[in-house]
Amino acid sequence: MLIALIAGLVTAQAQDVTRGDMPALDSQLLRLGWDSDEFITTRDSSLLDEGFSFEAWGSYSNEPLVYLVGPDRDLLVNHLAEGDLFFAYRMGMYRVGLEVPLYFYNWDGTVPDEYGLGDLSIDNHLVFMNREDNPVGVSLGVNVGLPTSTMAAALGAGGVSVAGDLAFDGDLGPLTWAINGGVEWIPVVELENLEWGPRYVGHGGLAYTINRTNGLAVEAYGRRQMNSEAGPGGAPAELLVSGWHQFGSGGKVLRIGGGAGLLDGIGSSTMRVLVSVTSGDVFESAPVAVVERPQEVVEEPPPPPPPVVEPEVVIDPVSFGRVFFGYDSASLTSQSRQVISENVAIMRENGELRIQIQGHADERGTTDYNLALGQSRAQRVFDSMVNQGIAPSRMSIISYGEEQPLEIGA
Repeated sequence: MLIALIAGLVTAQAQDVTRGDMPALDSQLLRLGWDSDEFITTRDSSLLDEGFSFEAWGSYSNEPLVYLVGPDRDLLVNHLAEGDLFFAYRMGMYRVGLEVPLYFYNWDGTVPDEYGLGDLSIDNHLVFMNREDNPVGVSLGVNVGLPTSTMAAALGAGGVSVAGDLAFDGDLGPLTWAINGGVEWIPVVELENLEWGPRYVGHGGLAYTINRTNGLAVEAYGRRQMNSEAGPGGAPAELLVSGWHQFGSGGKVLRIGGGAGLLDGIGSSTMRVLVSVTSGDVFESAPVAVVERPQEVVEEPPPPPPPVVEPEVVIDPVSFGRVFFGYDSASLTSQSRQVISENVAIMRENGELRIQIQGHADERGTTDYNLALGQSRAQRVFDSMVNQGIAPSRMSIISYGEEQPLEIGA
């Protein structure tokens, strides 16, 4: 009932547009996923850190809206520099966030050069199953757009928009896949050769974790008008290739992406470039595998020969990678899963090795809470290594909570 009412509100606002007019539609096809460690636009079962968090992206788009009449090309929206801010709050398996698009500069288009605010949106993400604990992750996203744009160019929907999509994702060794599908209700705009209105949406991505600090991803995303007679330009699609690199002691992550249109249509850019740097509390010091140093000693032969002692078998603890978690979180990221896989390889190469997995937290929170958090983190690493074939008898876990933080204030 509520969805039907919203859909009626959205589709009731129609506008007839002919050549020379600037349509009241949002020509930005790109929608950011925000929560994912691997993907830029594709939603998966990852979530941002518990409590409040903040992210920011910068992007450039070229020719997202061109009016074609025979050989003529009217560049309604030509060059666009944009920043996207995201203020989010997560509680358990649910996250809500406010997205604020800021158009720094729109130039060389039909309207005079300008800057301003785009349509604010409220993004909701509910995870039913995450891929860390299940073969396939499943989540639901609902986004409500608000008509707040101050731009004269076609960078605002002109009314309320509502989008919903289901997301499925999983891991195949170092590969991560994700698929989204859903619908989006937007105000109807009647162009000369196209009815722009409610549409189907789709996203898909495949990511490869190279090592604990680097990864690559390729994504495709697009829209298709529900009206089968919508006309040309109603099925835009883009391809996006991106990579990430973690650097610095604070877990900073640099993300860079670039793409171009696959199919012509409103919002399909000739070229697109994106960049983001996440810093500070995104990754926090967490469990680290510490090797107990066993000794192999040959029994003494009968006198008079002295006992023969073989050299001590030692594995340098530094060779075991530290597993990092998000602030106030015990969820594994793609980077932490890669580190665990490398530690599993060390255990397989040293069949007699026994280790202790230590869980740590920082000074924020009560002593009891941080002890429980450290225990959950150590248990999550323990379970992951067991799932990869390491015998439980070869490992033990302990939580130090905030008593032995690996980094103060991390």
